[in-house]
Amino acid sequence: MKELIEFLHTTWHQDVMTYQGYFALFLASLLYVYGLKKKNRLVRGYLGFSMGWILLFCFLPFTWICTRYLTGEGTYFHLLWALPVVQMIAYVFVHWMSRLKKVSQKIVWLVFALCLVWWAGSCVYWRADWSQNGYSTRNPDLEEQMEICLILDALDGDKTVIADDDFLPLLRQVSGSIHLLYGSDIVEDGAYPDEIQDLHNKMTAGMFDSQYLLNTASDLGANYMIVAPDVNSPMPRLDELESNGEIQILYITEHYTLVKF
Repeated sequence: MKELIEFLHTTWHQDVMTYQGYFALFLASLLYVYGLKKKNRLVRGYLGFSMGWILLFCFLPFTWICTRYLTGEGTYFHLLWALPVVQMIAYVFVHWMSRLKKVSQKIVWLVFALCLVWWAGSCVYWRADWSQNGYSTRNPDLEEQMEICLILDALDGDKTVIADDDFLPLLRQVSGSIHLLYGSDIVEDGAYPDEIQDLHNKMTAGMFDSQYLLNTASDLGANYMIVAPDVNSPMPRLDELESNGEIQILYITEHYTLVKF
């Protein structure tokens, strides 16, 4: 119970309050709509859903079920994306403007509303936590990884990959045609079935069994593998598996090998 409460507190503080200006406008919009005597069915639906969804988000049994079986802790706050924030704020602005009689009043209100929205938000390029995407083809620190990713992207057919951890945040940014058997969230407990979790653990171990990786990954639907054999010392050697016709070594860099099976 205490851990869930601390988790919710951290989630609100770190994730929700990052957009506190818009969230404050949203809550003010809810109060405004709640106070209206006449509300159409759509607005009543937005209001009821918003209030119910926020309460459900903070309901500890619901939080426990979602974080354990559905979203995981890292993406639980994404549930709040379902709130009609933009719709409610826009409705209140337009509703208030419709009550004004003079054109000059409407213009003043429009300018005020635009300034308020600008103040509540923030430009992504001005945020302190913003940084340029490091996964650029021109980034010298990722030259080897990008080399393999671009070669893999150019290949035809289905591409489902198991890869060294260095590639997990990169492959899908290079191309949406490359599918991963597991992603960066593999480090979270329960994020993937035990078979995939065990496959990743063995692949990143000090010495891995490449025959086991080949058999298990194939059974799970993967057909490509990116490994660092000079670091992980696979047994048996990849060239032995290639000579047996079990794999095809497509590309080798200084630290990585791209394999098809």
